Order: sequence, then structure tokens, then C-alpha cells
Amino acid sequence: MHLWTWQKKRFNIGDESTPVGSFGHSEYLNNAYIPKSERDHFKLQYGKLFKRLGTPQFHWYYTEENEATGGEDESSIFGCELWEVAAPDEKVFKRVCNKAWYYLLYPSKRTQVAEHERSHHAFWAKMKSESELWDRLFLDETVEGCTSVLLRHPLEGSWIVRNPIKEGKWWETKKQN
Repeated sequence: MHLWTWQKKRFNIGDESTPVGSFGHSEYLNNAYIPKSERDHFKLQYGKLFKRLGTPQFHWYYTEENEATGGEDESSIFGCELWEVAAPDEKVFKRVCNKAWYYLLYPSKRTQVAEHERSHHAFWAKMKSESELWDRLFLDETVEGCTSVLLRHPLEGSWIVRNPIKEGKWWETKKQN
């Protein structure tokens, strides 16, 4: 399974000496331009996620290359680098429903969707509580267009297809072609 992840510059996803569970490693959660209330809410939700998973030692991955490399990704704005990996399906730690995670991070958006886009998001509009979203967060299979994958840290070195520490910004070159 080919996957893509944005990570802080010079952070090596295969290096076991660097723990990933600290909020100190997150450019987004420590960016002064992000409102403190939003950062605090995100930290709260990530804390709940760590507790449900039993560990903070994992990375988030896109399951579709165009989601990772298309447009101006927040991660690239915050000075992160894109990695590409090929992990065996059986080594996936968890599959995450992107919509459920989005609405856990942005609870006010759920109400807006319910009011403005009911026909496109009827299922999510019915989600009334945070606990329902947590119950729907993990998936048994990858669903095209709406799944992220979590892999445990550190990553097996043989799974790394493209390493920005060694290769530089390969994804920018790819966009130009």
C-alpha cells in the first residue's frame, strides 16, 4: 500500500530515537498564527486519540497521492517535508475515517454541514454527539477518498520509497512534470 506523510523538516520517520507523541514536534500545534483556543482543542482531541490507541507513537498517512501533493498543503506551509512509503496492508496500525476526525477537530463545522449541505452529508449531519464520532473513527478497510492510515513509529526502513532528507523536495519536481 503506497502512502504519503508530511513530517517536520529533518524528522526521520524511521529513527527510533525520536519519539513522536510530543505536541512539541507539531509545527501546527505550536504555530503562533493558529488561535490558541483551536490549538488547545486539537491537543485535547489528540490526547483522547492517544488514549484510545494506547500510544502516541504513530504517523498519519494519506492513502492517495493527489491528496498529499495537490494544492498548497498546510504541512508544506509549515516547513514540513513529504515522505512516500510502501507498507504491507497487514502492518497498518489503524485506518481512520477522515470525516469523523475532521468533525472531532472542528465540531462547529458539523452543524454548518447539517444546515447547508444536508444532501451531500446526510450521514454526518445525523451525528449528534462526539461519542458517535469516536465510535465511527476507525475503519476496517480503506475507503477511497476518505481514509487516512496510521503506521507505528518508527517505520521499517525498507518501506521508505522516497526520503526527503536524502532526496530533497522530490514532490515539487514531480508537480512541474
